[in-house]
Parts: sequence; C-alpha cells; structure tokens
Amino acid sequence: MRGWRLATLTVLALAALAGCIGTDEVLDRQSAATDALDPTDVEAPDEAEIEETEEGVRVLLEAVELPIEHEIQVPEDAEMVRVTAHHADEDRAIFPVLEHADTGHHRCYPSIAEAWNVGVNGTTTCAALTALDGDNATWKLSVNAATTSTDFLVSTPVVSAFPQSSDQGVAERVAIDFVADADDGLVDEIDTEALSEPHHEVGDTSFHEVESHDGSQLWVQVTTPADDAHEAYPTVMVSTPYTTGDRQTSERVYEDYVKEFVQRGYAVVIADVRGFGRSDGCMEVWGPNEQADQAELVDWITDQDFSDGKVGMTGVSYPGTTPIQAAVQAPEGLEAVVSIAGVLNAYKDWHFGGVPNGESIGSPIGYQTIGLTATGEDPIERATDQANGVCDPSLVARANDPRAVHDEFYEVRNFTARADEVEAAVMVEHGYNDVNVKSAMQLDWFNDLDVPKVGMFGNWHHQWAARADEVTMRVAWMDQFVKGENLGLANASTASVTANGDRYRETNAWPDPAAEPQGFAPDLDERSLQAEPAEGSGEAQILLTGTSNAEPLARAAGETSIELSTTLNETVRVAGQPYLSLDVTLEGAENAYVGADLLHDDGDHVQRVTFGWTNLAHRGSHDSYEPLQPGERVTVPLPFLPGEHVFEEGDELRLVVQGVTEEDWFKYRPGQPGQLVLHGEGTQLTLSTLDEGAYEATPTSATPTQLSG
Repeated sequence: MRGWRLATLTVLALAALAGCIGTDEVLDRQSAATDALDPTDVEAPDEAEIEETEEGVRVLLEAVELPIEHEIQVPEDAEMVRVTAHHADEDRAIFPVLEHADTGHHRCYPSIAEAWNVGVNGTTTCAALTALDGDNATWKLSVNAATTSTDFLVSTPVVSAFPQSSDQGVAERVAIDFVADADDGLVDEIDTEALSEPHHEVGDTSFHEVESHDGSQLWVQVTTPADDAHEAYPTVMVSTPYTTGDRQTSERVYEDYVKEFVQRGYAVVIADVRGFGRSDGCMEVWGPNEQADQAELVDWITDQDFSDGKVGMTGVSYPGTTPIQAAVQAPEGLEAVVSIAGVLNAYKDWHFGGVPNGESIGSPIGYQTIGLTATGEDPIERATDQANGVCDPSLVARANDPRAVHDEFYEVRNFTARADEVEAAVMVEHGYNDVNVKSAMQLDWFNDLDVPKVGMFGNWHHQWAARADEVTMRVAWMDQFVKGENLGLANASTASVTANGDRYRETNAWPDPAAEPQGFAPDLDERSLQAEPAEGSGEAQILLTGTSNAEPLARAAGETSIELSTTLNETVRVAGQPYLSLDVTLEGAENAYVGADLLHDDGDHVQRVTFGWTNLAHRGSHDSYEPLQPGERVTVPLPFLPGEHVFEEGDELRLVVQGVTEEDWFKYRPGQPGQLVLHGEGTQLTLSTLDEGAYEATPTSATPTQLSG
C-alpha cells in the first residue's frame, strides 16, 4: 500500500457521536459470509497482517506510533471501508478520519466529544461506503489522538483541530476492514449503480454580484465543469456566512464542495449571506431580507447560461438553514434541499424552554465578528466590510433578554410554521446530542412536510449524520431530484433512526406518533420515581444559586439539586420528546430557570440521555413574561430534547432537577438565585415509548461513527 508515513495532520472537525461499544465488539463485528474480496487484491505494508473475515478482508496494524497518515487504494469489490483504532492508553481518545484523496471531502469524520457525559476514551470507528467514488479510488486515512484524556470535553462540541503535540502515544491496533456487502438499510432501496460519477474536470471559477430586492449586492462564486462544448448544468448552491476565513488561503472557497459536485457534472454556486464575506447589506441572522435573498439567488441561477433550470441547496448549521429559507418560498427551479443541523425555529434555538441558552451570546456576537471581518486590502472595500453586520445592534440584547419572550422577531424566523409551503424534496440530518442547534428543531417540521423526504436521526453532535451511508445518500438526493436520475429514492423510508447500542429502525415519521406515553411520579420523601403517585408524594427544596461559582458555598446551606431514581422492571424504549411537569413554589425571587437531566445507569457507567429547561415566568406560554408572586404555586411544563434511547430491564433511570447556571451546556444567562420548593403531588415525568420489536440490528451501511465509553 502506498503512502505510509508518520505525519502531523490538522483536521477541521465537528463534534459527533453515536453510542458506546467495547473494543473487541468493534473489531470483531461481522456480517453475512462472503468470498467476494480476495486478500491478494489488497496491498499492505510488510508489518501489517492481512486476513479474511466473514465480511471481506482486514488489514491489521499493531503498536503504531501516532499520528499516522495513509493512502488507501479501495479494492474493486469493496462496498465499505471501516477503520477501527484502539489506543494503548484506554484513557486517551483516538480519532481515525477517512477523506477523498483528491477532493478532501470527508467520507467519515471522527467522534471528538462524548455522548453527554460518557467519557472520551479507548476506541473509535470511522466507516464509509465506497459507492460514490467507483473502483480503485484513493482515500486518505489519518489517525490522531488527544494529547490527554481531557483535551476534548463535552462542553466544547465544536473543536477546530486536533492537538499539534507530537506526543500522541501509540495505537495498540488499527484495523482496516474492506467490507464486501454493505448495500443494506437505506441504500438497499436505491440504485447505487446510477449514482453520478466524478468524470468531469473542474473548470473555471467566476465571481458575480447579484442585486437583491433592496439593492444589496450579494457576492456569488460560480464553478462549472471544464467541458469542451458549453453545456447547461444542474446546480448545487451553498449560501453561507462562513467564507471570510477560507479566502485567507484561496480566492475560491468551499473547495471540497466544488470538487465533489463539479466533477459529477454539476455547477456549484457559493453565495455570501448578506452582511458577511463580500456581500453587503445588513446582517439579519435569518431575517426577512436574508430569506428573500435565498429565493432570489435561486431565480438568478435559473436565468444563467450555465444553468439547466434545476437547483439544489445544501449545508450544515447556518448553511443548513439557508436552504430552508429558500424552500419555504418555493422558488421555481428549487428541486431539492439537504438541511444538516439547520435552524428551523429561531426561538427554540436561542430560547429552548424559554431559557436564554447557548446561542444567547455566542451567535449574535460570533456572527457580528464574522460580519465585521474585512476581506480585502482596498480601503473602501475594508470599510464596507466592517460596516456589515452592525445595522441591528438589538440582536445581542434580544438574544440575552432574560424575559425571553416569543414575539414577531422570532415568528418571522419560524420556518416550521411554513412547512406546508415547501415544494422541494427535503433531506434532513439531525443529531440528538446537538447542543448547538437542538433536535427540538424537528418538532412541527419533519412530520409536517408533504414532499418527498428522508430524515436521518441519531446520536451525534453538531455535524453531518455520523454513519457510513451519509455522503452517499446526500449525493443520491441531488442526483435524483436535481439531476433527474432515477435512483429509486421514492422507495426510501421516510425516517432512518438509530438509538443507543446496536439498534435501528425505519419509519414514516419522526418523532413517531405511534409512541405511547409512560408516566413516572416522584416520591420526594424516598427520592424515587414510581409508576403510580405515592401518597402525599412529599416536598423537596432546591437552592438556586444563579451561578455555578456560588455552588461550593451554597452546598453548605442546602441542596442545589434533587435526584430521583427507579430500577426498571421492564425494558423502556424512549422515542420522541420527554416532558416533566413541575409543581413548584419559588421563594426569594420573581423568576427562575429550572433544568432537568434524564440519566441512564447501566451498572458500568452513567450516561446523560437528554436534558431540558423551563422558564418559570413562561408558565402560561412563551408569548408573555409573568413574574411569580411571593408564595405563588405554579405548574410549569419542562420539555426535554427529543431522541431515542433504550433502558434495559434492571437498569436505573434517574431524573435530576436543578437550577440553570451560566456554565450548563453553553448557557451564558444564569437564572435568579432563590429557593425552589418542589411539590411531588403535581410533578410527573412523561416518556414517549415504543413497544417491543420496534428496533432491529443496525444495517452495515448505517454503521455509525462510534466511541467506546
């Protein structure tokens, strides 16, 4: 095999995770027997062992000094490549990455944060299907490790790069599996032979200014294939605020998207969102003018000579939001969108549960910082760039408003209310563990879409779906609905869902309306959860510090949290959004933010399943702020983030209730200090649950990026 060498590799990465499994299980998991792959077709260094497995062929390296970089020549009959790396120090995190050697486009990303509070350590798997790149493609494998076990923390879900230290230790094992049969799951329902192939050369890139409805000039980059005869192409557009940094190294930005799609016969358009990069106008963060821009950009593309009149949009996070902005306006020519971790409801993003949280300072200040960054040397251009983004100084104040009231500002940015206006085919990817753009975004959206749609939902963070078929499905979506190739996606299941462990299901909706409520009532005297309310149910007092820095002193004066638990006498399959109804009295303050965590203790470790918050002054609705009166007893709903998780019989389910502080999950606006009296009588936890038989084993093609706990 070519390219074995030690190297330091910086990889841009987003936090991801899909479950916890042990080292031996990762390395030894095998599927149906096959002899389609011949070990003699696989090249490997002298020090590697090559062996046949039931899945195909494995290349095994032992005691490898990190970091490493390696080029993989994918064998002709391999349908998937899976790399599992195990660090010699089980307390050290290790991260394999697979990417296309030419485009640099990811084939899979590593996990770089734990699932809520499961530790980062030991073993990671990175897997990807080979269907996109044809026979004998070259992929680049890199394996890095965290310098210490604390380099990657759950409170930092977006990590820009791996540690630059050369002291990354030794990989005890790196197993490269070439899997012969991986056409199950979602890809079993599509014709992978009909996928577009990277046969085109990348042609010239041109730059344009597109005049928007209010006269603002939007900066647009266009790249087409280098064909001898001019053709009209289907177009993939990314509309993004994140081009300024890329232009420090290259005039053409988003090079990986350009190469990925242009080589497959698409034109690729990268547009700067107004107020960012080289587009002028005022930064609005999903506002009405920005929304109108997205439809106008689609119209502009369809009028150009390079366009065949069909457009698809894609992106992650903010660039995963702009496709939705366009889709709810249904411009002619917009055929498909792929929205990955996109914001569908700005209120839930900035004020989930009515609590100013992770986006309260981070988004407005971060976006304005990007908008203020100059992109050129010309003094007039620099002055124009620096004027962008400061037109609405209320953005920061609004996002930090402790009243957190839902008003017209947020309603204009609520795309879930316009789901019935969408006409384009929609593909959605969203992780339950995304603390940035939370999974609550999908409520009142995915199930309300009446168009061709596919959703991938599972245990990953703010990034692409952490599963082997993600890139293949994304390109297939564009090929069918934008390029017009019939890949059979009309047969695909609507929602493809993974849960903890080796659990998977395909269904027609997510969250699943077939889930049934299951209630648990607290016995505050016994600090337990019961299937039926206990007589009296008791009371408990929780000291709300308002700040995490006060907690050490506060603990001497009273409890800062209450933990309730039950040992389950049956398997509980949580699917959808849990709710906690709180019966409380607040003393010493007119309002407070209350948080709750749902935990799973399987005897080996404790894992956070989901969390939620509530604003007590929003007990009626998020439309008004109603301070509590002294001694007033109120019942308040506390929503959790939706997801799917299975508790086995004999496992312990725990509920922790506490005040919200500024350090909880990127929340910068602490609640007021005070004393919360929790009344057991009117408090109840309600889980949405599925029946036995809901899950099957995860298909090989949906092999998740995995991290051991």
